[in-house]
Amino acid sequence: MKRPVITALVIALAAGAWILSGQFELSGSDEPQSPAATAEAREEQPLEVRVRQFTSGQYRPQVTVSGRTEAVRRVVLRAQTAGQIEELGAAKGSPVREGDLIARIGVRDRQARLAEAEALVAQRRAELNAARQLAEKGYRARTQLAADEAAHDQAMARLKQIQVEIEETRIRAPFDGVLEERAVEIGNYLEPGNDVATVVDLDPILVVGSLNERAIGGISVGTPGRARLATGETVEGKVRYISSVANPETRTFRIELEVENGEGRVRDGVTAELILPGRPIEAHKIPASLLTLSDIGELGVKAVDDSGRVSFLPVSVLADEQGGTWVDGLPETVDLITVGQEFAVDGELVQARPENGGAS
Repeated sequence: MKRPVITALVIALAAGAWILSGQFELSGSDEPQSPAATAEAREEQPLEVRVRQFTSGQYRPQVTVSGRTEAVRRVVLRAQTAGQIEELGAAKGSPVREGDLIARIGVRDRQARLAEAEALVAQRRAELNAARQLAEKGYRARTQLAADEAAHDQAMARLKQIQVEIEETRIRAPFDGVLEERAVEIGNYLEPGNDVATVVDLDPILVVGSLNERAIGGISVGTPGRARLATGETVEGKVRYISSVANPETRTFRIELEVENGEGRVRDGVTAELILPGRPIEAHKIPASLLTLSDIGELGVKAVDDSGRVSFLPVSVLADEQGGTWVDGLPETVDLITVGQEFAVDGELVQARPENGGAS
């Protein structure tokens, strides 16, 4: 009775050992191979990948400068003669044309003095004509004729002086612009030099900033640029001025971007971000999908060299643009893997074929 039981136990143990040994062998055969082992296994039948040829081009990095908008011209009008304000022209904040009346000072006795000066000029002219006729006949000495001519010139100078003084009672806009400030009202008495108004020219308008020493080398007068305003607008223009002398405190150079502003939509004094193209450098523009990481986390791309082997090339990203990413660190011409890069191992021999559409 005991012998059959023992026999059954031996058979059960042997069967269990056989089953367990099969599982261990099966699990061992399913272990994933290392990338190097996979590459070695493919030496006899290379992996097929698709490649595209990329050639370097000129990339101009952006130089960003904080700045502000500024009127191209700003003039403070001041009284040139004394008197009381009797008339006002354009209202504060309104557009003005060159020659428009801003304010008028009362003429007072100037009109009477003008009439007196005109009469004196007429008298001196008649006296001079008579003196010349007498001098031609020998009845007038040359010294007396010279005195008559001097008296005539003196009268003319006095007339001109009063005419200018009367004209200066009319304070006019010196150019097309906007009457930004008006410092007087009707009835105010002015002395020569007192402020009357401020006129600004906003077309074109300037976006001004300060360039550092490293950025100034790639920018010159005429370079196109743009500015993002605090109002949300973006305007475009050209560099019209770069200072030749640095600010001694900041070691920066003033730069002015000239922007058309015919409708006056851009105001003076708005905070802006000035964006200019920097010095061009050689770089490659590639699809962002080609970027990958090495085993140690280094950013780069996978290429195929002349011997048909995969090589990992580290790169640095310069900028992301519509249609691709600019990178630095690649040779002038390079064949990059566009299909199959996730399976290709650095140093592996592959069969490279041009992607659809050929090399680019």
